[in-house]
Amino acid sequence: MAASRTAPKPKGLLSSLFAHRRRPTTSPENPIKISSLFTNPTTTPTSSNPERITSSDPIVHTQLEKFLTTNCKSGNFTLSEALKYFDIMIHNQPIPSLSSFNILLSSLAKRKHYNHVLSLYTRMNLIGLLPTFITFNVLINCLCNVNRICDGFVVLGNMMRRGFRPDIVTYTSLVQGLCAENRIFEATKLFMKMVKLGCRPDAFTCSILINGLCQTGNTSIAVKLHEGMTDMNSGYGIYCKPDQVWYNTIINGLCQNGMVEKAKELFSEMKDAGFLPDVMAYNPLIHGLCYDGKWEEANGLFTEMVDQGVRPDVVTFNVLIDLLCKQGKMQEANDFLELMIQSGENPDSFTYKSLIIGFCISGRFDEAKELFLSMPSKGFKTDYSFSALINGYCKKWKTDEGMDLFREMVHRGIRPSVDTYNALLTGLFQGGKVEDAHRLLNEMQVQGLAPNSATYTIFLDGLCKKDCVPEALELFNNLKTCQFRPSIDIFNSLINGLCKSAKLEIALELFNQLPCMGLVPDVVTYNIIINGLCKEKLLEKANGLLLEMEEKGCAPDIVTYNTLMHGFLENSKSSNVVELLCKMAEKNVLPDAFTFSIVIDLLSMDKNYRECLNLLPTFLPHKNLSVTKKFGHPQNIERCTAMAVSRAARKGKLSSLFADPQRPTSSNSLTSPENPIKIPSLFTNPPPTPTSSNPKTSSQRITLTVSERTQLTKFLKKNCKSGNFTLTEALQYFDDMIHMQPIPSLSSFNTLLGALAKSKHHSHVLSLYTRMNLIGLLPNFITLNVLINCFCNVNRICDGFVVLGNMMRRGYEPNIVTYTSLVKGLCAENRIFEATKLFKKMVKLGFQPNPFTCSILIKGLCQTGNTSIAVKLHEKLTNRNSGYGVYCRPNQVWYGTIIAGLCKNGMLEKARELFSEMKVAGILPDVYAYNSLIHSLCYNERWEEAHGLFTEMVDQGVRPDAVTFNVLIDVLCKKGKMQEANDFLELMIRRGENPNSYTYNSLIIGFCKAGRFDEAKKLFVSMPSKGCETDSHNFSALINGYCKKWKIEEAMDLFREMISKGVMPSLTTYNALLTGLFQACKVEDARRLLNEMQVQGPTPNSATYTIFMDGLCKNGCIAEALELFRSLENCKFGLSIDIFNSLINGLCKSAKLEIALELFSQLPRMGLVPDVVTYNIMINGLGKEKLLDKANGLLLEMEAKGCAPDVVTYNTLMRGFLENGESSKVVEVFHEMAKKHVLPDASTFSIVKLTFNG
Repeated sequence: MAASRTAPKPKGLLSSLFAHRRRPTTSPENPIKISSLFTNPTTTPTSSNPERITSSDPIVHTQLEKFLTTNCKSGNFTLSEALKYFDIMIHNQPIPSLSSFNILLSSLAKRKHYNHVLSLYTRMNLIGLLPTFITFNVLINCLCNVNRICDGFVVLGNMMRRGFRPDIVTYTSLVQGLCAENRIFEATKLFMKMVKLGCRPDAFTCSILINGLCQTGNTSIAVKLHEGMTDMNSGYGIYCKPDQVWYNTIINGLCQNGMVEKAKELFSEMKDAGFLPDVMAYNPLIHGLCYDGKWEEANGLFTEMVDQGVRPDVVTFNVLIDLLCKQGKMQEANDFLELMIQSGENPDSFTYKSLIIGFCISGRFDEAKELFLSMPSKGFKTDYSFSALINGYCKKWKTDEGMDLFREMVHRGIRPSVDTYNALLTGLFQGGKVEDAHRLLNEMQVQGLAPNSATYTIFLDGLCKKDCVPEALELFNNLKTCQFRPSIDIFNSLINGLCKSAKLEIALELFNQLPCMGLVPDVVTYNIIINGLCKEKLLEKANGLLLEMEEKGCAPDIVTYNTLMHGFLENSKSSNVVELLCKMAEKNVLPDAFTFSIVIDLLSMDKNYRECLNLLPTFLPHKNLSVTKKFGHPQNIERCTAMAVSRAARKGKLSSLFADPQRPTSSNSLTSPENPIKIPSLFTNPPPTPTSSNPKTSSQRITLTVSERTQLTKFLKKNCKSGNFTLTEALQYFDDMIHMQPIPSLSSFNTLLGALAKSKHHSHVLSLYTRMNLIGLLPNFITLNVLINCFCNVNRICDGFVVLGNMMRRGYEPNIVTYTSLVKGLCAENRIFEATKLFKKMVKLGFQPNPFTCSILIKGLCQTGNTSIAVKLHEKLTNRNSGYGVYCRPNQVWYGTIIAGLCKNGMLEKARELFSEMKVAGILPDVYAYNSLIHSLCYNERWEEAHGLFTEMVDQGVRPDAVTFNVLIDVLCKKGKMQEANDFLELMIRRGENPNSYTYNSLIIGFCKAGRFDEAKKLFVSMPSKGCETDSHNFSALINGYCKKWKIEEAMDLFREMISKGVMPSLTTYNALLTGLFQACKVEDARRLLNEMQVQGPTPNSATYTIFMDGLCKNGCIAEALELFRSLENCKFGLSIDIFNSLINGLCKSAKLEIALELFSQLPRMGLVPDVVTYNIMINGLGKEKLLDKANGLLLEMEAKGCAPDVVTYNTLMRGFLENGESSKVVEVFHEMAKKHVLPDASTFSIVKLTFNG
C-alpha cells in the first residue's frame, strides 16, 4: 500500500488529469484526453490562489465586462490578458454565466490559441460548468485545428448525447479537420451526409472541402462539386452561392494541378457573378499562365489587375520576374523589379534568387555575383542563393567557379543541400572530372546528407558517359543490395550507357527486370532500347517494342518514331518509314525538324515515295505552337512590359497606383449575408451598452430633424408597404434608425424587416436582426415570425424551429403564419412527412389553415411523388362532411398547384376533373393551370383536345405565355406539321411573347425530321440576331438531326464549330455523333471521338456504351466489342441490360451463339433481368441454328418469369418453325399468340400466308 501511495503517477493518463482537483495549468504542452471532458465534475473547486475575487469589487467587474464585450469581440487582447481574466472569472462569486466563458473561449479560438482553449475548458469542467452547444462547437473547432480529428468526433458524440443537434459550424470544423489530415474521402462523405441530413452548407464549408480536394489532387471532383453546388438545376439537392474565398480556392487548386483553362473559365464566371477578383485570384492565374509559357496572357492579366485597382503583391512580381529570368529577358525583369520597388513591395530572397538564375542563364556571371554579394547588405541571407549561383556556374561549364563558391559556402557554416551537390556532380562529370565527382559523393555521405534518386541518376549517367560502365554496374548492384529502391530514371541512365557501350544484352536483361522491381518503363526507357536495337539492326524487335508500349498505355513520342524511322531508313526499308509516318499522323504526334530530314532523305533515296509529302499536312496543329511563335519574337515581351509601365505612368506616379484607394466605407458591412449568423446568439440578453459597426458611436447618435423623421415615416408607411424600394435604401434607413435618439419603436423595425423579407432579402433580414439584438431591441411576436420565415426560405429549417422554441419560451403562441413558414421550410428540404405531421398538429391545435398553407403542403406532396395523398388531402379539406375537422375553400393557386402535380405524375383525367371543379366553384383558371393541362394532353398525343383548350383559354381572356406556345409548337414539330408550328410561332410573336432557346430547338428538330436541313440551319444561324444565343441544346438538336439522316460530315463540321465557340458538348451530342459515325461505318473516327470524350468529358454513360457496343458489332468488330465489355466489367461500370442486348445481338449475328448463351446465363449474377428484347435476340439466334426446342423453351421461361412476349417474339419463333418445315408448330404458336391477345402485324400475316401456301 505504501508503495502504491509513493509511486509516481504516469504522465498523460486520464486518471492523472482528474485524480487531483488542483487547478491545471493553462500550458497546452500536454494535450488533454477528450474522454475526461464530459465526466461529472466536482462542484467545489480547489484553487491554488488563496484569495478569491468576488463581485464586491466593482472595478474588476467593470473591467471584466468591458474586456468581454469590447476586447474579445474586436480581437484586441493578448494571450496573457485572456488568461488573467479567465482566472478572475473562475474565482468570481457568483461565477459568471457560461455565455461569458463561451465569448472568451471563442475569442481565443479565433486567435488560434487552440491548445489553451482545451486546457481552459478542463478547468471550467472542474468547477462544474457544463458545456452548451456553443462550447461544444468551440471545442470541436479547436481539436480539428490541432489535428485531433478523432477527439473532435468524440465531442460530437457527447454533443448529440446531450440533445444538441450539430449545425453547419460543427460540420464545417469536422470537414476542415479531416481535410487537414488528408482524409479527403471521409471529408467528402461527411459533407454529403450533412447535406442529406438537411444541414445546408455555406460558402465557407464548400471552400474548405474544395481546397482539400484540390490539395489532394482531386481537382476534377472539386470542379464537379462546384458545378453541382452552384447550379440550381443540377439535381444535387442543394444550391450554395459561392463567395470570393470559394472562387479563389478553386482557381488556385486548378492552377496548381495544371488546369489553367478551367481556372480561366471560373475566373470569368467569378466576374460575371459580381465579384471583383483580388490578388489571391490573380496570382494563381498569372503563375499558371507563366508556368505554361503564356507570357502575353500573364502580362495582360497583370495589366488588367492594375487597371482594376487590385494591388499586386510580392508574389505577383516574383512570378513575373521569375518567368522573364528563365526566358533570359533580363531587361524586362529589371523593369518589373523597379516597378515592384516603386509600388512599395520589397523584393525578397526569392526575387534575388530568380534574378541570379536569370543572369547565369544569360551568361552574365559578374552581375549575378555582384547581386549575390549585395544581398546581406539588403538584409537577406544567401543560403538558397548559393545553390542558385553554383547551379548557374555548373550549367555553363564553369565548374571551378562553382567549386570555389561551394567551399566559401561551407566555410561560412552554411549546410549545402542535396540540390547543391547534384548541381556540382553534374558540372564535374561534364568537365570530365570523375575522381573529383567520387570525392564529392563520399564527402556528401560523410556530412550525413543522404543522396537521393536524382543524385544516383546523375552519377550513373556521368559514369556511363565517361565510359566507366563496369563501375556504373557495380554502383547499381551496390544500390540494390543496400535496399535502395532505384527509380526508373536510374535504370534509364544505366540502360542508355550499356546501349551506347554496345552491351545490348545486359541492357535488355535490365529492361526485362523492371516489372520484378515494381517499375514501369516510361517513354524514355522504350526510346533508349529501341535506339539500341536499331543500332544492332534488330528492327523487327524494335518495331515490336513500339507495339508493346502502345498496348501497355505508354504513348510513343516524336523521339520514338524518329528513332525507328531512322533505323528503317538506314536499312533501306522505305515502306516501313511511310507506315510509321501514317501512324504518327493518325496518333496526332507532331513532326519536328529531324522528321523532315528523314522524309527528305527518303525522297532522295526513292522518287516513288514522293506521295509521302501528302502525309505531312494531315498533322494537326498543336496548341503550344502559338506559344512558341510568341516566344520566338522577343519584341512581344518588351512591348507588353512597356505597355504595362506606360499605362501606369499615364495615371501618375507608379507608386500611387498601388496605394489603397480611398473608397468610402460602407456602414452596411454587418448586413452582408456571407457569414450567416449563429442562432443561439440571437436570443442571449444583449449587453446594456450597444456596440455598432457603424463609424458613428453610441455617443454620436443621430438626432433627426422633423423633415428627416417625416421621410422615414413615409418610407415605412408607403414604400415598405408597396415594396417600392431598393435594398440600398432599406439598409440606409435601417442605419439611421439604430442611431436615432430616441430609437424608433420595434413596430417600425418590424415593418422594415417584413418588407425586406417580402422582397426575398432573407439573409439580410437575419443580419439586420443581429444588429438590433446588439442595441438591446428584444424581438416581439411579429419579429420572431419574420425570422422563422427567413430561416425557412434560406433552407435553415432547424434554425427556424430553434426560433419557434424561443418564441414559446417568451410566452407567445404560434399562429397560422408561423406554421405556414415552417411547413414551407420542411417542404423545401423535401421533409414532406414531417411537413404533413406538422400540418395535422396545427389542425389538431385548433388552427384554421388558409389556402396558402394548403397550397404549400399540396405542392410539396406533388413534388415528392405523393400526388395521391395530395388529392386525398384536397378532398378532405374541401368537404365539410369529411370528418377531417376543418374546412378550407381552395383558391386559384391551390387548384393550379394540384393540377400541375397531377399532370406531372401522369394523372391527366383526375387533373381534368379538378379543372372542371375549379370552374364550377367560380374560380377562373389562370395560365399556370391551362399550361399544365395543355402540356399533359400534348404528351399523351391528344392534340385536338390540347388545341381546343388553347382556344378556350384565349376566349376566356387568359393570355398564353411562352410556355403555352412552346408546348404547342413542340408537339406540332414532333408530328411533322411545320406549317402549323410556324403559324403558332407568328401568333406568339404577334402577342408579344419572345421565342426562346426551347422554341427554336423544337423548330430545328422539326425541320430536321422533315428533311428540311437548309431551313433548320438557317434558323439556327439566325438565332443570335434575334437575341437568342445558341447553346449546347441547339447545337445538339441540329447535330442529332444530321446524324439521323446520315449527314455525318455536316454533323462533324457543326461539332467542330461548337467546340471552337467554346460551347461544351453534352452527352446527347456525343451519343448522336457516335450513332452517326457507326452508321457511316467510320469505326476509327468513332473510337477517336470516344477517347476524346473520356479525356475531356462528359463521362460516357450507359447509352454511350450501348451505342458503341452496337456499332462495333454491326461493323463486324465483335472481338473489340467483347474486349470493351470485359473492360467495363473490370472497372465496375454499372452494365445495363441494353449493353448486354447489343453485345448478345452482335454475337448471335456473328454465329457466336455459345458465347451469347454464356453471357445470357450470367445476367442474374450481374443483378440484371432479361427483358423482352433480350429474349427475342436469343430466340432468333437459336432459331437460326435450328435449335427450335430451346427457342420454344425460352418462350415458356419468359412467360414463367413475368416477361410478356410481344409480336416480335411470336414472329421470330414462327419464322424459325416455318424455315424448318414445321407448319403445325407455326399454327400452334399463332393460336397461342391470339390467346394472349397479342395483335399480329404485317410480318405475322406474311408468315401465316407462307405456311398455308406451302
